[in-house]
Amino acid sequence: KKLSSVLESVDNLIKQNTTNVGLTIAKLPSLISGVDAVVDNAKDVSDVAVDVASDVLAVKEKVKSGINTSVHVANIIKDTMKK
Repeated sequence: KKLSSVLESVDNLIKQNTTNVGLTIAKLPSLISGVDAVVDNAKDVSDVAVDVASDVLAVKEKVKSGINTSVHVANIIKDTMKK
């Protein structure tokens, strides 16, 4: 008897929501294409982030090299002034 009651409740629930279920199923293809677009955008953003990180590392190395050169030149000038 309980099983019959559960099945009847499920049947009523399906009947009451047939329109909503149908609308949801009809919208699934556009939702999936939207998800695909978001994933593609995320991939593009991560590609750009990798490029930016690479550029930042290159600039950091140039700045570091410039500072090292400046320190070296300053030491040469200091040593020359001592003489």
